[in-house]
Amino acid sequence: MYFILGKDTQTFLDAKWIKALLKSTPKKYKKTVALNILALSPHYFLHSKELDRKSFLLSEYKRLVASRRLLFKHLISKYVSPQSVVMDYGCGPGFLARPVAERTNKVYAVDISDGVLLCGDTINHRDNLHYLNVFKNQTDTIPDNSVDLIYSFAVLQHVSEKLVDDIFSLFYKKLKENGKLLLQVQLQTHNWKTEKDWKDDNSVSGKLKYEYGLHCFSNTVSFYEEKMEKNGLKFQALIELSDLLPAFDDICNQQLITGKKESFVPTSNPQTILA
Repeated sequence: MYFILGKDTQTFLDAKWIKALLKSTPKKYKKTVALNILALSPHYFLHSKELDRKSFLLSEYKRLVASRRLLFKHLISKYVSPQSVVMDYGCGPGFLARPVAERTNKVYAVDISDGVLLCGDTINHRDNLHYLNVFKNQTDTIPDNSVDLIYSFAVLQHVSEKLVDDIFSLFYKKLKENGKLLLQVQLQTHNWKTEKDWKDDNSVSGKLKYEYGLHCFSNTVSFYEEKMEKNGLKFQALIELSDLLPAFDDICNQQLITGKKESFVPTSNPQTILA
């Protein structure tokens, strides 16, 4: 697993060979190489046994481009203008950050994996789209109180509870007063375990999944409300994405928390991390 993970078990595609390969690949082959690298991760592609490798990569590329453009059109576009400065927290390879950048002033695309960020800059490059590694404190280059909108999809359900404060602290620091938040969350259902459930699973498969697999945790609405309030962020609403989006992706069946930054100074300033 460390062959693709890198030094942290949740930092997929951060192994040193990935960065070296992308940097040394001739320009005309970079996109193909980047797509093949992304296919190694459990995060990004829906694998199909019915397609050959080339067809599979092309199909997933087209799916992600189309679905993220629809997500921008039906949701994010309502919160931005051509002057907006935006943060995509947990940007992955930038399939959503790119259409946002095409219609705004600047986008900071934040993730934890150099390999994924390099893939994003290869496949979804724009001059006003800045890929930053939060583990390397590159978010320090974002001016405080400068961001109009932060959105985050398919991130918080992969984050341990102790890191949510760190993430929300970063959001508070970088948002303008009354800056907006759009946070996709996974609430507790019979299909989704809590972090405690995973930790209490003493089976071999449970331990291996928790140690090496992609973390998938659920939480309650009150959990997020409390964490937001603690960090100066006002919880505004919980919205069913199915009420806002046509059915084009599994994200359309999930939930969205909206919020904003209030005029409040948090009592702590922990190190900011993304998991």
